[in-house]
Amino acid sequence: MKTMLEYLKKTSLFVLFIGLVIGCSKDENDDDVSPTFSGLQINGLASTDFIQVASGSTIDLTGTFNDDVALASYTIVSSSTKMTGTNALSINSTFTLSGLSQTIAEPFVVNANTLAGPYTLSVIVKDSNGSESGTAEFDIAVTNTSIAQINLTSPLQNAYYSSNDTIFLLGNVTDDTDLQLIEIYIEPQPMAGGLTAVGTVFYEEAFFLNGASETSWDFSEVNTTNNYVVIPTITTSGLYSITITVTDSDGNIAVIRRDVWIQP
Repeated sequence: MKTMLEYLKKTSLFVLFIGLVIGCSKDENDDDVSPTFSGLQINGLASTDFIQVASGSTIDLTGTFNDDVALASYTIVSSSTKMTGTNALSINSTFTLSGLSQTIAEPFVVNANTLAGPYTLSVIVKDSNGSESGTAEFDIAVTNTSIAQINLTSPLQNAYYSSNDTIFLLGNVTDDTDLQLIEIYIEPQPMAGGLTAVGTVFYEEAFFLNGASETSWDFSEVNTTNNYVVIPTITTSGLYSITITVTDSDGNIAVIRRDVWIQP
């Protein structure tokens, strides 16, 4: 009887030991925490800002990557739904990281002949276990001396409106070559707190300037009586961006963005 009890005791201790070993091994190999980034900026601006970069200059990516296991790499990729061809901005680079935390400061050259227009830069971090961070996205507008000039006098940046107000766009567009397309759209912007905007693009308008040569355009060409474009009433409180893009016959696209606050 005593021998049997000793046997069972030894067996139980062995099973417990194996369980602890397996548990420790599982904890060491499982990675439930994905890499994160903090203070990530392009040219000193955050992902929520409207970022303009001149052709022939650099895009400076700065920030810090963190994880509970060793970092492995980060990748930055440029994309665009409007800009194509050999002169479109093209960035697709991966850089090695090490340690649990690393601060980076990496410049990327924007060639002098890069097509002006809207682009998105996406940044993803990976650790040594293969876990990936979420994607940090920066909307940037490459500019050059040949793009159209968008003279938007209203609304002002960070203007405040109340729900059910009407927002009026005032201004004009000029260029040294033929204008082809003017687009206006409004969409909600993400916010850290406070007022909350929801949904996707809720207003979009396109004006095709086909036919006769035209190097200037005024909002009065949409509404000849009142010289404005009327934006539909906004009923959801939050921060919204009003974006205007202008495409000319050279294929360059000028972009301007104004953020407005809609209060209850």
